[in-house]
Amino acid sequence: MRTEIVAGKRAVMEAVRAGGADEVLVARGTRGSPAMRDVVAAARKEATDVSAELGARSDKARRVHASYTAFRERTAPWSRISLRAVLEAREG
Repeated sequence: MRTEIVAGKRAVMEAVRAGGADEVLVARGTRGSPAMRDVVAAARKEATDVSAELGARSDKARRVHASYTAFRERTAPWSRISLRAVLEAREG
């Protein structure tokens, strides 16, 4: 069984390098999980907290953090729209 797991991981990594990971994962029956939304939300919250903590360390860090946060707020809507368009185009 261990050999099969290692071989499976190797196939996925080779597909990632070749740009075809989606096909390999779908062929193996990989599906997204609703629980992943919770994982992503928790990771996003943690990253936001760490970023804010780092931004509070100095005046320069505060300015960088403020600039980065403003940039993310301005670009998030476009990122969502463009990512959705790419995914829809890929699906056909």
